[in-house]
Amino acid sequence: MSNNVRLSQEEQDAILSILHEADPEGEIYVFGSRADLNKRGGDIDVFFQTNKKLTLKHRLILEYRMGSKCNTKVDLLVKNIDEPDQPIHDIARQGVHL
Repeated sequence: MSNNVRLSQEEQDAILSILHEADPEGEIYVFGSRADLNKRGGDIDVFFQTNKKLTLKHRLILEYRMGSKCNTKVDLLVKNIDEPDQPIHDIARQGVHL
């Protein structure tokens, strides 16, 4: 459990479990307002860097499942292995690694 994010243990466990089903070796970061202990509210921004190739449909299913388990809106940013790095990926990696 990371104490550096505004997520409960149950929310962290749900995110880790769901994304590791898709790729056990994937790297998971929480970024945005939930990675700032001084802020309040907000959706959950999750960055998932994976060695797998996830389709848009698979990404949407993962996002939906996390949102249902966490009882709040989850925005999932995925970087597949074959996609070039974008500036948003660098920003997301500055978040909290789960």
